[in-house]
Order: sequence, then structure tokens, then C-alpha cells
Amino acid sequence: MNIEEYDNRIGVKDFDGKEVINNNDFWFPWCCDCGLRHVYFFTVERGKTPKEDKISFRICRDDAATKYRKKVEKLLKEVDELKKKKKRKK
Repeated sequence: MNIEEYDNRIGVKDFDGKEVINNNDFWFPWCCDCGLRHVYFFTVERGKTPKEDKISFRICRDDAATKYRKKVEKLLKEVDELKKKKKRKK
């Protein structure tokens, strides 16, 4: 990211009217424990000094991607079963 892109994000007002850096950074990892897709969002609330900056972090579930992944896994299992049946017939 260059300086111009960074400067354009400074001064954005949050829902509470606080000045934040709206970086729109997020990740789409699959959770190891539950198998769901989680989206992590974070923003930086600017203070008078860098030490006063606050980071807000929230996690959302991506249910549509989770359902899609489960359907794909189910179809892949069915394909594997069909391949096994074809091998048995030979």
C-alpha cells in the first residue's frame, strides 16, 4: 500500500462518530475446530498519540460459504464412492 491509499483512509467516521482508519482488512480462514468459515474484520480508532489508538476486532460467520463447502465435500464423497464401485465391477 502506498502513502496516498493510507491517507485516504484516515478521517473516516465510525458509527459512533469516532474517527477511525477504515482499512477494510479481513481474512477468510476456515476454522479448524468447527469447520465453519469465519470473517475477521478490524478497524483502528485513532487517538491523539499512537499509544492511544484502539483496535476493534469482530468475527462473523460466513454461512453461505460454509454451506457451499459442505455441499462440495458431500459431492466429492459421492464421486469417490462411485469410483470405488466402478473398480469393484471390473
